[in-house]
Amino acid sequence: MGTTSLVAWIALAVSGFSFLFNVIGFYRSRAKDLFSLRQEVLTKAEKTRSCWARSLQNNKSLIHKAEVNNRLEPELRAMLINFLGSHQEFLEQCDADASAFAKDVYENGAKFTESKCREYLRMLDPNLEVFERTGGVAERKYIELMERAEAAGRMSSV
Repeated sequence: MGTTSLVAWIALAVSGFSFLFNVIGFYRSRAKDLFSLRQEVLTKAEKTRSCWARSLQNNKSLIHKAEVNNRLEPELRAMLINFLGSHQEFLEQCDADASAFAKDVYENGAKFTESKCREYLRMLDPNLEVFERTGGVAERKYIELMERAEAAGRMSSV
């Protein structure tokens, strides 16, 4: 009863090493999954930030275009600039939020847990949807106003 064969000890050692290798493999795959999740958060945060920044620049260019458009009647020009200015405020706020979010991800992303990554992804997806819905609104309004002014004869021929 007190003696164990050498074969039993070798079998126990082999099964112990096998178990150890499986545990190590499991944690490596979990680490790879977490790294991929962190990269996805980083990528989406940067995409969100760059989308809002690009939209902000496009709006600034439309404001400048409206300011130098001498063909448009002054009251229509003022109305267009007012609309683009209020849209600019909205875009600046969205850009500031996205930049702060991206900065947080850059600085602390390596420390994120899986649940924190999933939480951030849940917050980023709606932000991208808002961008896609509001993207191009200013350009469409600008073009629409210019076409309506042209059709109504409210543009001077300079």
